Amino acid sequence: MNRYLSYSSGIQYVVKPKEKMVVNLEYAQGKSYNYGVYLRFGYGF
Repeated sequence: MNRYLSYSSGIQYVVKPKEKMVVNLEYAQGKSYNYGVYLRFGYGF
Protein backbone atom coordinates (compact mmCIF):
# COMPACT_ATOMS: atom_id res chain seq x y z
CA MET A 1 0.00 0.00 0.00
CA ASN A 2 1.36 3.42 -0.99
CA ARG A 3 0.85 6.43 1.24
CA TYR A 4 1.29 10.04 0.22
CA LEU A 5 1.47 13.21 2.27
CA SER A 6 -1.18 15.85 1.63
CA TYR A 7 -2.22 19.19 3.11
CA SER A 8 -5.62 20.83 3.33
CA SER A 9 -7.26 23.91 4.75
CA GLY A 10 -10.79 25.24 4.73
CA ILE A 11 -13.34 27.70 5.97
CA GLN A 12 -16.90 27.20 7.12
CA TYR A 13 -19.74 29.71 7.02
CA VAL A 14 -23.06 29.26 8.83
CA VAL A 15 -25.77 30.41 6.41
CA LYS A 16 -28.85 29.70 8.56
CA PRO A 17 -28.11 28.88 12.21
CA LYS A 18 -31.65 27.65 13.06
CA GLU A 19 -31.62 25.16 10.18
CA LYS A 20 -27.93 24.36 10.81
CA MET A 21 -27.15 25.14 7.16
CA VAL A 22 -23.44 25.57 6.46
CA VAL A 23 -21.18 26.13 3.46
CA ASN A 24 -17.62 24.74 3.42
CA LEU A 25 -14.81 25.80 1.10
CA GLU A 26 -11.69 23.63 1.22
CA TYR A 27 -8.36 23.52 -0.59
CA ALA A 28 -6.17 20.42 -0.66
CA GLN A 29 -2.70 19.84 -2.11
CA GLY A 30 -0.92 16.56 -2.63
CA LYS A 31 2.06 15.02 -4.37
CA SER A 32 3.35 16.28 -7.75
CA TYR A 33 1.37 19.53 -7.75
CA ASN A 34 -1.99 17.77 -7.50
CA TYR A 35 -4.59 19.98 -5.86
CA GLY A 36 -8.33 20.33 -5.41
CA VAL A 37 -10.88 22.93 -4.38
CA TYR A 38 -14.08 21.67 -2.77
CA LEU A 39 -17.32 23.57 -2.19
CA ARG A 40 -19.79 21.71 0.00
CA PHE A 41 -23.26 22.62 1.25
CA GLY A 42 -24.36 21.02 4.51
CA TYR A 43 -23.07 17.94 6.30
CA GLY A 44 -23.21 14.26 5.43
CA PHE A 45 -24.90 13.43 8.74
